[in-house]
Amino acid sequence: MTLQEILIALGGGSGVVGLVVAAARSKNARAYLARLVTAVDLGDAVKALQTVVEAQGESIEWLRSELSSAKQELEVARMQLAKTEALAIENAALRSRVADLEAQVHKLEDELKRRRSWRPKNV
Repeated sequence: MTLQEILIALGGGSGVVGLVVAAARSKNARAYLARLVTAVDLGDAVKALQTVVEAQGESIEWLRSELSSAKQELEVARMQLAKTEALAIENAALRSRVADLEAQVHKLEDELKRRRSWRPKNV
């Protein structure tokens, strides 16, 4: 198995592996990479890449759980907003009704006051 096959098998489409594979295709980088591979224990490099891949997997799972909880919070907030909007509409209707009733009460009080002070004309 070549180094390129190992890197592809370990990381798939991750950015780091992509850079290493792209560098492995370049003639200058290939020579440098060959010297680097001989200098570094290949087993340690593979273990390090496995650790990176596992960390990325855990990070993706964490992001998924965060997304799920954020969606739940959003749904709760939307329901609360809908309730608040309904209450605002009810409050506006009640304010209008209270204003109408206050005007009616004031009108009836004026009428009652007018009738109390009414005196018949002398005939």
